Amino acid sequence: MKTLGELIKNYRKEQGLSLRDFEALCGISHSYIAKLEKGIDRRTGNPIEPTLDLVEKIAKAMGLPLNSLLYAMGKINNSDIDKQSEDIKADAAPIEDEGILTSNDLKQIMKTVEKLRANLKNDPNMGYANFDGDYNEYLEELELLEASLNAVAKTAKKLNKVTYGTKTSQR
Repeated sequence: MKTLGELIKNYRKEQGLSLRDFEALCGISHSYIAKLEKGIDRRTGNPIEPTLDLVEKIAKAMGLPLNSLLYAMGKINNSDIDKQSEDIKADAAPIEDEGILTSNDLKQIMKTVEKLRANLKNDPNMGYANFDGDYNEYLEELELLEASLNAVAKTAKKLNKVTYGTKTSQR
């Protein structure tokens, strides 16, 4: 578990960004970012406590879902993230186990894959629970996950073509 300041500093170093470069990405002043990285306001001696809106801006600038950054900071736990996974699983109807996939099974697979893919790209709260502060590793793992989803989609399409033939002859 790292502080927000440590996560920002690590990200900036990994990406070769100055405070002003990061300011341009997130819209937060470079002096406030420096305070976040130090963790304490030197004038008052009090810890820096950013608002959720500021944390969200920082997450967006780092290309992270908000809950991934909050998880890395120790502000939320796996059970919060697991609830989102359960919601997706509930959307996916069980596949009939008859040895081959039916046309409806394949449609359900494609629907679930497309939903996961869209969530990964579009929903800042969907998240990726394993973010530990290493931004480059996070991006690599996210790319692998998306490649896996693409492979599932391609396999389902091939199975559909083999099982049911061309589109005009599908059930």
